[in-house]
Amino acid sequence: MSKKSIGAIITAGIALVGTSFIFYNKIKQRRKQRNIERSSGLKQEGNILFKHNKIEEALQLYLEAESLLEEDNIERVFIYNNISTCYFLLQDYKNSLIFSSKTLRIDNKNLKALRIYMETNIKLNNTDEALFYSFVLSVVSKYRNDKNSDKSKSIANSLLNEKTRIETIEYLKIKRDFLPFTVLNDFFSKIKNLENFVSDEKDNLIMKLLDSKEYKELIVFEGNTELIMFVKGGIEFCRGNIEQAKEYFSQNNFLYSVIMLEYINSDDPEYKYSNILDEIISNECNDVFILCYAALIFTKIKDFGKSNEMLEKAELIDSNYHFIFLVKIYNLMSNESTGEMVYKLLEKCRNEFFDKVDLMSVVCDVYLQFSDYNSAIELVKEMMKRFSDDPRPYIYMGLLHEVSSKNELAMQNYLKAIEVDSTFCKSYILYAKSLLMVYDKKCRSWFENALNIATSFEEIYEIKQNLLLMQIEERISALYPELNSE
Repeated sequence: MSKKSIGAIITAGIALVGTSFIFYNKIKQRRKQRNIERSSGLKQEGNILFKHNKIEEALQLYLEAESLLEEDNIERVFIYNNISTCYFLLQDYKNSLIFSSKTLRIDNKNLKALRIYMETNIKLNNTDEALFYSFVLSVVSKYRNDKNSDKSKSIANSLLNEKTRIETIEYLKIKRDFLPFTVLNDFFSKIKNLENFVSDEKDNLIMKLLDSKEYKELIVFEGNTELIMFVKGGIEFCRGNIEQAKEYFSQNNFLYSVIMLEYINSDDPEYKYSNILDEIISNECNDVFILCYAALIFTKIKDFGKSNEMLEKAELIDSNYHFIFLVKIYNLMSNESTGEMVYKLLEKCRNEFFDKVDLMSVVCDVYLQFSDYNSAIELVKEMMKRFSDDPRPYIYMGLLHEVSSKNELAMQNYLKAIEVDSTFCKSYILYAKSLLMVYDKKCRSWFENALNIATSFEEIYEIKQNLLLMQIEERISALYPELNSE
């Protein structure tokens, strides 16, 4: 055979092999595409079953869909999350962790995977892990919409680094006694929103709240048992389970807790209040504050006669207690179609109690509530003349300047209030918050000064909430400098 013939055979062989490879690759690509399409179809079928609460059947379809995809297919992220969610709902927490971990290995800033990982660790009582991943989730959530698309991933990488992870856990463990304060604010506002729903819808929404991120975080941060019991009691109170609520509230003052919950509960089922009100009346309560709140509850259920009865009892104890007049104003606001009677009572307060700064403060509060800033300014100017040695007129003037976005003037008035009375906590809080608004680091020392003289739960709550947020921001900046980059 000639060299030419051999060359032709070799050339033909190479061409044949090349054609075979091309043909094989085309088959492979078609098979890959069919697998992708089949996987997508199985995932959609699984989604339908999942929506109909057929979790086990959905899981099998998701697992089959996952097996059809190659390792580098980004669709795996979504299927892993679905599989992890199914295992979580089926209480197979070990496999739930395995698949949420698989997602995080591909995309370590995936919010759904981070949330499932956190919730699964809660179920497994892995408190440190749950605490840490709740923190990761909150930080990554904050920066996920950053213009620099790599920043969120960079943050996640830093957070998940073993050294900083351990340091962060230790930091959070120290702080977790205070974290419920920030969580409660959002949680209570959600309970408050239940007022717009009838009882059946409300119960479903409460079940969702029990499964919410906020509630789970409260359980993680179990260092503050009293706050958790307060939340659990609040949920039962919203449901109308008064006896169950009492059990939760037994760790602190039941009457005070329940009455405070009047703020977050709203639609007017009288049966929910009956046991509470009976208890207040039968105990012959002599606390003016509680009697005034009882009056507010009666006002809410449109029983103005009993509301006035509570106010009369309160007046016998302390006729000048300013809350009494505030409740009377609310009664008129609830009972009258116009604000005319409210303003008549305000004028009565101004005329008859012009020498009592407490009552003038109540009148000013109502003006602010009605956004009647002209009347408020007029009254505050009167108060500054009559009560120049009291900090409250200066505080109200500062608040009015804030409404007009005159922050420097507001701060000057808060400083004047502190100068007039260095023991009045609210002045310090407002001044510190003004400094915080302009990123002045001196705000920390002012919050700490306020904490030293705070006496009420509300004051302590507000101060600790602001201090905690500052500490977390500073700690994040120190641990992860990339957050400060432009």
